[in-house]
Parts: sequence; structure tokens; C-alpha cells
Amino acid sequence: MSGKNLEGNDRQSAHADDLYRQISDAIPHMVWVGRADGWLEHCNARVHEYTGLDMAQLEGWNWRRVVHPEDLLRWESTWREALARDEHFSIDCRMQRADGVYRWHSGSARPMRDARGTVTRWCGTYTDIEEQVSSARRLEQMLSAHTRALSESERRFRSFMDYAPAVAWIKDAQLRYVYVSRRYEEAFGMRLEDLRGRQDFEVWPEEVAAAGRRGDEVARLEPGSHQAIIKLPVAGGKTAEWFAVKFPFPDANGGPGVAGIAIDFTAQSRLREALGKSGERVRRLLDRLVIAQEAERRRLADGLHDLIGQNLTALGIGLGVLEATLPREVAASTEARLGDMRRLVEATVAEIRGVMTELRPPALEEYGLMPALRQHAAEFEQRTGIRTSVATACGETRLAREIELALFRITQESLTNVAKHAAASQVQIELSISDTLAHLAISDDGSGFAEPEGARAAGRGGWGLPAMRERCEALGGALRIGFPGRGTRLEVDIPLPGCRDDRMPG
Repeated sequence: MSGKNLEGNDRQSAHADDLYRQISDAIPHMVWVGRADGWLEHCNARVHEYTGLDMAQLEGWNWRRVVHPEDLLRWESTWREALARDEHFSIDCRMQRADGVYRWHSGSARPMRDARGTVTRWCGTYTDIEEQVSSARRLEQMLSAHTRALSESERRFRSFMDYAPAVAWIKDAQLRYVYVSRRYEEAFGMRLEDLRGRQDFEVWPEEVAAAGRRGDEVARLEPGSHQAIIKLPVAGGKTAEWFAVKFPFPDANGGPGVAGIAIDFTAQSRLREALGKSGERVRRLLDRLVIAQEAERRRLADGLHDLIGQNLTALGIGLGVLEATLPREVAASTEARLGDMRRLVEATVAEIRGVMTELRPPALEEYGLMPALRQHAAEFEQRTGIRTSVATACGETRLAREIELALFRITQESLTNVAKHAAASQVQIELSISDTLAHLAISDDGSGFAEPEGARAAGRGGWGLPAMRERCEALGGALRIGFPGRGTRLEVDIPLPGCRDDRMPG
């Protein structure tokens, strides 16, 4: 080859090296070139700017002086392993800046080979990743904090549920168990490990599972909570009654899961049943008491009519005969006294008839409640001077005999209370009858119960209320007394035959 060609090649090589250096100096990363054995022989301007060291200070293996001591062993090991295998390597490590601050860099190097594949040089870069590392560290700290908070929240949740006096469970969108409380495990003899991922049909009898599935479908698709009384077999082979509440609970993927809690309601249910039976017995006793009272009233009425009434009537007739048969001179001297005796007998007969009517009102037996109320109101008004009205929208509707009798007796007692205690000028009796209920209200404009003690006495059942309340409760009814500013208002509701007691207001 001529000298001219060699000179040309040298100029091209020098130009290429110069171009290479310009390009590497323009790159915003640290770029270095080393020999095949790893000996550093060139760095770009960014290396010198960052480290503050010149090439003489970095040449060879002096590059190690800028690597953080804690990262140096790992850096050397990675670098020597790459040299031994002639393979690419990458590593993240901290590099010291000219001001002494260490910043994270991502390093990477590749071998350069000749035409025969022999490694002739290594070329590598270091890129500042301090911001990314800091961001990652902050994210890691945040994640760690959230993880701790989540763990603490889960621990508290499990602790709360494990010690709560209720069983609890959670199911995913496929209605598979994902959680049950310790109380659940103890009550039903099933461990969470055995239930997780399984559905009700895999762990419960068919009938129980089917009922549970229906409740789950309603609870997870409709807003709000859903309550039910359910029976479930418990550990030991017994069956318990549970008050259960189910509600929508999104699963880990946001699907329509369902959760629930239940309290063993067996004892309360048995108590409620016992109270129901006891209440029924009390009602029967009250009913028998009322029947006995009415029988005694009829007996007294019949006794007054058959004995005293007839005797007084005979006495009146005898006085009349005596007056007609006495000699004129005797009659003249005894006329005034005989007249007084006759009027006394007539007044006594009238009083006895009134008592007999109170004891056994003939209008009630013959015509029904409304005519009896009107008649009694008229007699009460005439006797006391208290204006008394009867209002109804039910016509002459007849009710069962025991209901009519109870409403009439309650009206009697209430009007007696008005006459004795109310100092009222008027009383209104209202009666309404629906398909399910007979409603009676008696209001007066009297003094009411202005004093607190008087109101408390009425609330405790004074003023004749016990008898009225007994009659009402014997028929499954309810009695209320109120004090609307002035006067007193008594209200009675009695369910008609075939109606449930739970339809009673209040």
C-alpha cells in the first residue's frame, strides 16, 4: 500500500475518533470505553463533569473510587463475571458526585468484537436514576405504610368479629365463602380453611342451602340490609334459631358479593313463645273473669227483679188497696203519710230498675251496641245534666256479643268517671268499625289531669281503668288514655274475629 493511502487512512481514522468523541461528549450520560481486560482507557466529558476527576485519576481500575463502598463488592463481582464470560452486564449502584454526594446510576456495558468474534473493547454507560430510585423508595414506603395499615385494619376487624357475640361470613360474587368468624367456626363446627372457596350447597343440607341462596340473591342485588329468622343446625346435632342480617358486600374484584351476621335467637324465641302462651293463658283467665262478672251481674239483676222488684211492686199495690179501704176519718189523717210511702216505693222501684238496666241492659241484648249506647247516653245526660252525644259511621252493625258487651261496659265505666271526677259540661262518644277493628273514643271537656300526680295515677290505672283495661285485653285489644290540653280522651281498639293482634295500632 502506498504512503499516500496510509496517510489517507490515518486521516479518516483520526476524523472518526474525533467524531466519536464529539458524539460521546454530547450524550447526557456517562460513557466509557475499556480494553478487553476491563482497563478503563476513555471517558466522555459527562464522566469528568460528574466525578470531578480527570482521566489520569480514573484510568485503569481507579473507576472503583467513585463507587459507593456498600455497592463496590457487588459492582466488582458483576464486572469480573462479565469479563470472564465476555457477556453483557448491567448493574445499579451509587456513584459519587464531585461534591461528595452519592446518586444512584444504572450501569450497562457490552463487549465489542472483531471480525473473528474476539472481544477487543468494552463500551458502557452510566445513567443517573436517582429520581426514579427516590420515587420508587417513596412508593415503597407508601406501600409499606398502607400494607401495615391494612394489616392492622384486618387484625382489628378479625379481632372484633371473633369476639362479637354473633357469627359472621363474607361471600364473593360466585357466593363462595371467603371469610367466616371464629364464632361461626365454633357454632357450626366448620373451619375457614374447609369453607373457603366453597358454596352453601357444598357444605349445608339441600334445604338449608337453598334457603340461604335465595336470601343471598335478594341481599346482594337489592340495596339495604335484609333480615330474616332462620333455623340452622349447630355443632352437636341440635338446631338453633338465628336472627340474620344480610347485605351487599363487593368482593376483591368489585363483584356483587354478600356478607351477613347472625345472632343465636333460640333463647329469645323460646321466651317469646312462652310469653305468647302465658299471654294467651292470661287472656283466657281474663275472659273467664269477664264472663263470671257478667254472670254475677245477670244473677243480681234477676235477683233484684224477682225478689226486691216484685216485693216492692206488691208493696205498692198493697198501699193502694189500703188507701182505698181505710175509713174516711182514718184516711184523712193518714193520707199524707201513705202518699209519702207510695212515692218512696215508686222511687225505689225506679232506682232498682235503673240498677237492673246497668247490670243487664236490655237494649244491648235486644237491639245491639249502637241503640244501647244512645239510650245509655240519654239516661246519663238526663241524670247528670252533662250534654252527651254519640257519633258513628257504622250504622247498626252488630258485633260479636262479647265485643259489644266489652265496649258498652267500658263506656259505662268511662261515663261514671266523667260524672265523678271530670267536672265536664259535655261528653262525646265516637264509634267506628272497619273490616279488622272496632274503635271507641270517649272525650270530655273537663278538668283533665292538670297535676302531674293525677296524670301518673291515671297512667297507673286509677279512676276505674283496671276494669276497662282487663275487658279490653281479654279480647286482645288495647286501651289508651290521653290528656289533649283540656279534658280527657280514652281510646279503645279491639280486633274483630279473624284479625291478628299485630294489626293493633301502637
